[in-house]
Amino acid sequence: MFVPAPGQGIQSRQAEMSFRIGDVGGQIGSFVYFQGNEEARKNPADHHVTIEVDLPFLIPIAEGTIQIAVRGNLHTVQHREKRAGEQRFSTLDTALHARFSSLQIHGVGFRDHPIENHELKRPGQLAIRPSDALICEVLLRLQSLVVERGREAFMASLPQLSYRMVYRDASFRVIGVADYPTTETVGRGAPPLPLDDELREFLSMERELSRYVRENTLPTVAGRGFRETVFVAIHDFCVYCRQHPEALQAISEELTRDLFLVVLNILFPNTAAEAFHYDGRLDFKVTNPADRHQFVTGEFKLWNGLKSLEQAFSQATEKHATGQESEIYIIMLSTRKGAEQVKRKAANSLQGQANCRLIASPHPMLPAHSSERFAEFAVRIRDRDIPLTLAIADIQHARV
Repeated sequence: MFVPAPGQGIQSRQAEMSFRIGDVGGQIGSFVYFQGNEEARKNPADHHVTIEVDLPFLIPIAEGTIQIAVRGNLHTVQHREKRAGEQRFSTLDTALHARFSSLQIHGVGFRDHPIENHELKRPGQLAIRPSDALICEVLLRLQSLVVERGREAFMASLPQLSYRMVYRDASFRVIGVADYPTTETVGRGAPPLPLDDELREFLSMERELSRYVRENTLPTVAGRGFRETVFVAIHDFCVYCRQHPEALQAISEELTRDLFLVVLNILFPNTAAEAFHYDGRLDFKVTNPADRHQFVTGEFKLWNGLKSLEQAFSQATEKHATGQESEIYIIMLSTRKGAEQVKRKAANSLQGQANCRLIASPHPMLPAHSSERFAEFAVRIRDRDIPLTLAIADIQHARV
């Protein structure tokens, strides 16, 4: 059976590897984040829709396209096998899902208001959206290709999923996108707040941060070189962190990193998150648009003492480094009092590494009158000295 109860193991029939579905998290609310032309949702039957959903398991059937009839409507379903890091819009904890299935469900548009009295509601679910029900119906059809199983038992074991619905017009141009978030597939990395609240906070901050970057960062980077532009962006993000610590503490480390990527993507549209590099995935990789051989990499980590720094250093300079980097960043998010003391402890620890030496503290590129905490090091990787910058992003908040 390819869909066990939450928390039970799954054995792939395509490879000798097993993994787990994450523990059930919070119940999804009515929140939907929609971007685009509202006409798509007002008159959905005039449009084509594609539902994109990543699954917290691997369906043991071949990749490809099949036709599935659901309640009298024919849908084209594309099945693809993905690896960790290839999810597009998902709350999958990919540390638990090395390989998983992803579906695209194509069909004619429909109204997507929650329905209270629907046979496919999960236990404890107050209402189910037609889009969610369509995903469940498709999965019921697919699982019947593999094993006979009752609908009731299947729905009781199926976690609620995050998914995206893309609306297209008659010319097949994208005119709207609706995101449906949930926490149930997060697993061990589930945030302390319900994801809809956390996502609201994130989206609000994303808009504010975009404005901040355009008003404060963009004017300062004109005429600067690639490395210095990246430094200014990271520096100004740390300035922003100190100005909005309460909001940043309310969201997860991963979403804080995603906010940081908003800054870099405004300046460098080819910035990559979770970029595969050497022996794993980097938190971020920024490539010079004028020279693809020049790039900066980095790792984010919440400061939990020296062990967290050592993990970040290992990831940034050993597991995910090739010696080709123009510069490497380690950005420590500190929620504790005494960020200067955190910086001193971190700097002393880095100096204790056999292949790392301090160049300057504070960092020589630090703007005049800045009170941000940056230090420059050189780390030896494959017979090259690579610039390494330590940054302390101070998000400590205490009510006065």
